[in-house]
Amino acid sequence: MEVAPTKAECIAAHHESQAAQNGGHLLLAQKNTTLCTHQGCPALLVSDCANWLIDLDQKIPSMVFEVRVDGQANSTAKVEVDGNPVGDWARGEALKLDPGEHEVRFSLDAHSPIIQSVLLGEGMRFRLVSANFQGTSPQGPTSPSSSASLNAKVEGRQVRAVPPIVYPLLGVGVLGVAGFIGLTLSGSAEHDRLTNACAPYCTDSEINGMRTRYIAADISLGIGVTGLIGAGILYLTRPKHTEQPAIGIATIPNGAMATLRLKGF
Repeated sequence: MEVAPTKAECIAAHHESQAAQNGGHLLLAQKNTTLCTHQGCPALLVSDCANWLIDLDQKIPSMVFEVRVDGQANSTAKVEVDGNPVGDWARGEALKLDPGEHEVRFSLDAHSPIIQSVLLGEGMRFRLVSANFQGTSPQGPTSPSSSASLNAKVEGRQVRAVPPIVYPLLGVGVLGVAGFIGLTLSGSAEHDRLTNACAPYCTDSEINGMRTRYIAADISLGIGVTGLIGAGILYLTRPKHTEQPAIGIATIPNGAMATLRLKGF
């Protein structure tokens, strides 16, 4: 069962959130702001903190990561930011950070690490940080007597890769919009109940629940719209590339056999 914060804790969280915002510590500010939006806090503090929470959601920068080896996607590399490991980075989840300069280190077995310095400004959300490790795949020798010459030319096609982060962003967008609809309907039902029960003499404690639902609905809508817009931007701004077929030669006892593999065809 959730324990409601005391009035003193609400006031302290409100003060610490304001101080953290002034100092550029937006993650700490968000943590304290979330506490003082609890419906058990005084109504004036809830109103202040709810507005701050919406503003912080837009201001807090974040990173997503992409690793490739010779141009091919890789999910086994280790990613560290400011010396701290980033778990499950390959799922495409954004890592929220305070504004400022951050060191990103990519490590992969049998390769030298790649280190980048990334400057994040307020509002720089879903900043894509990429690393491309260079390496060659071992190939066995081929005998001229057992190889066939392939003169066929197969054209590739233009495709746009879908970044992994697009899918969770779409999910966040849909859930945010659905939450907005549900909370708005709930707030409207509570409004109708109070209108019939006590209007126009309802106390603050009676209307806090309704106000909180509407505030949460606005927050949910902002998150949902942001998720959908972010997914669209990340997908549409990715460059297209030509996807080429792979042609190989395999030796057999009486000669050679050519193989043709068409990706995505």
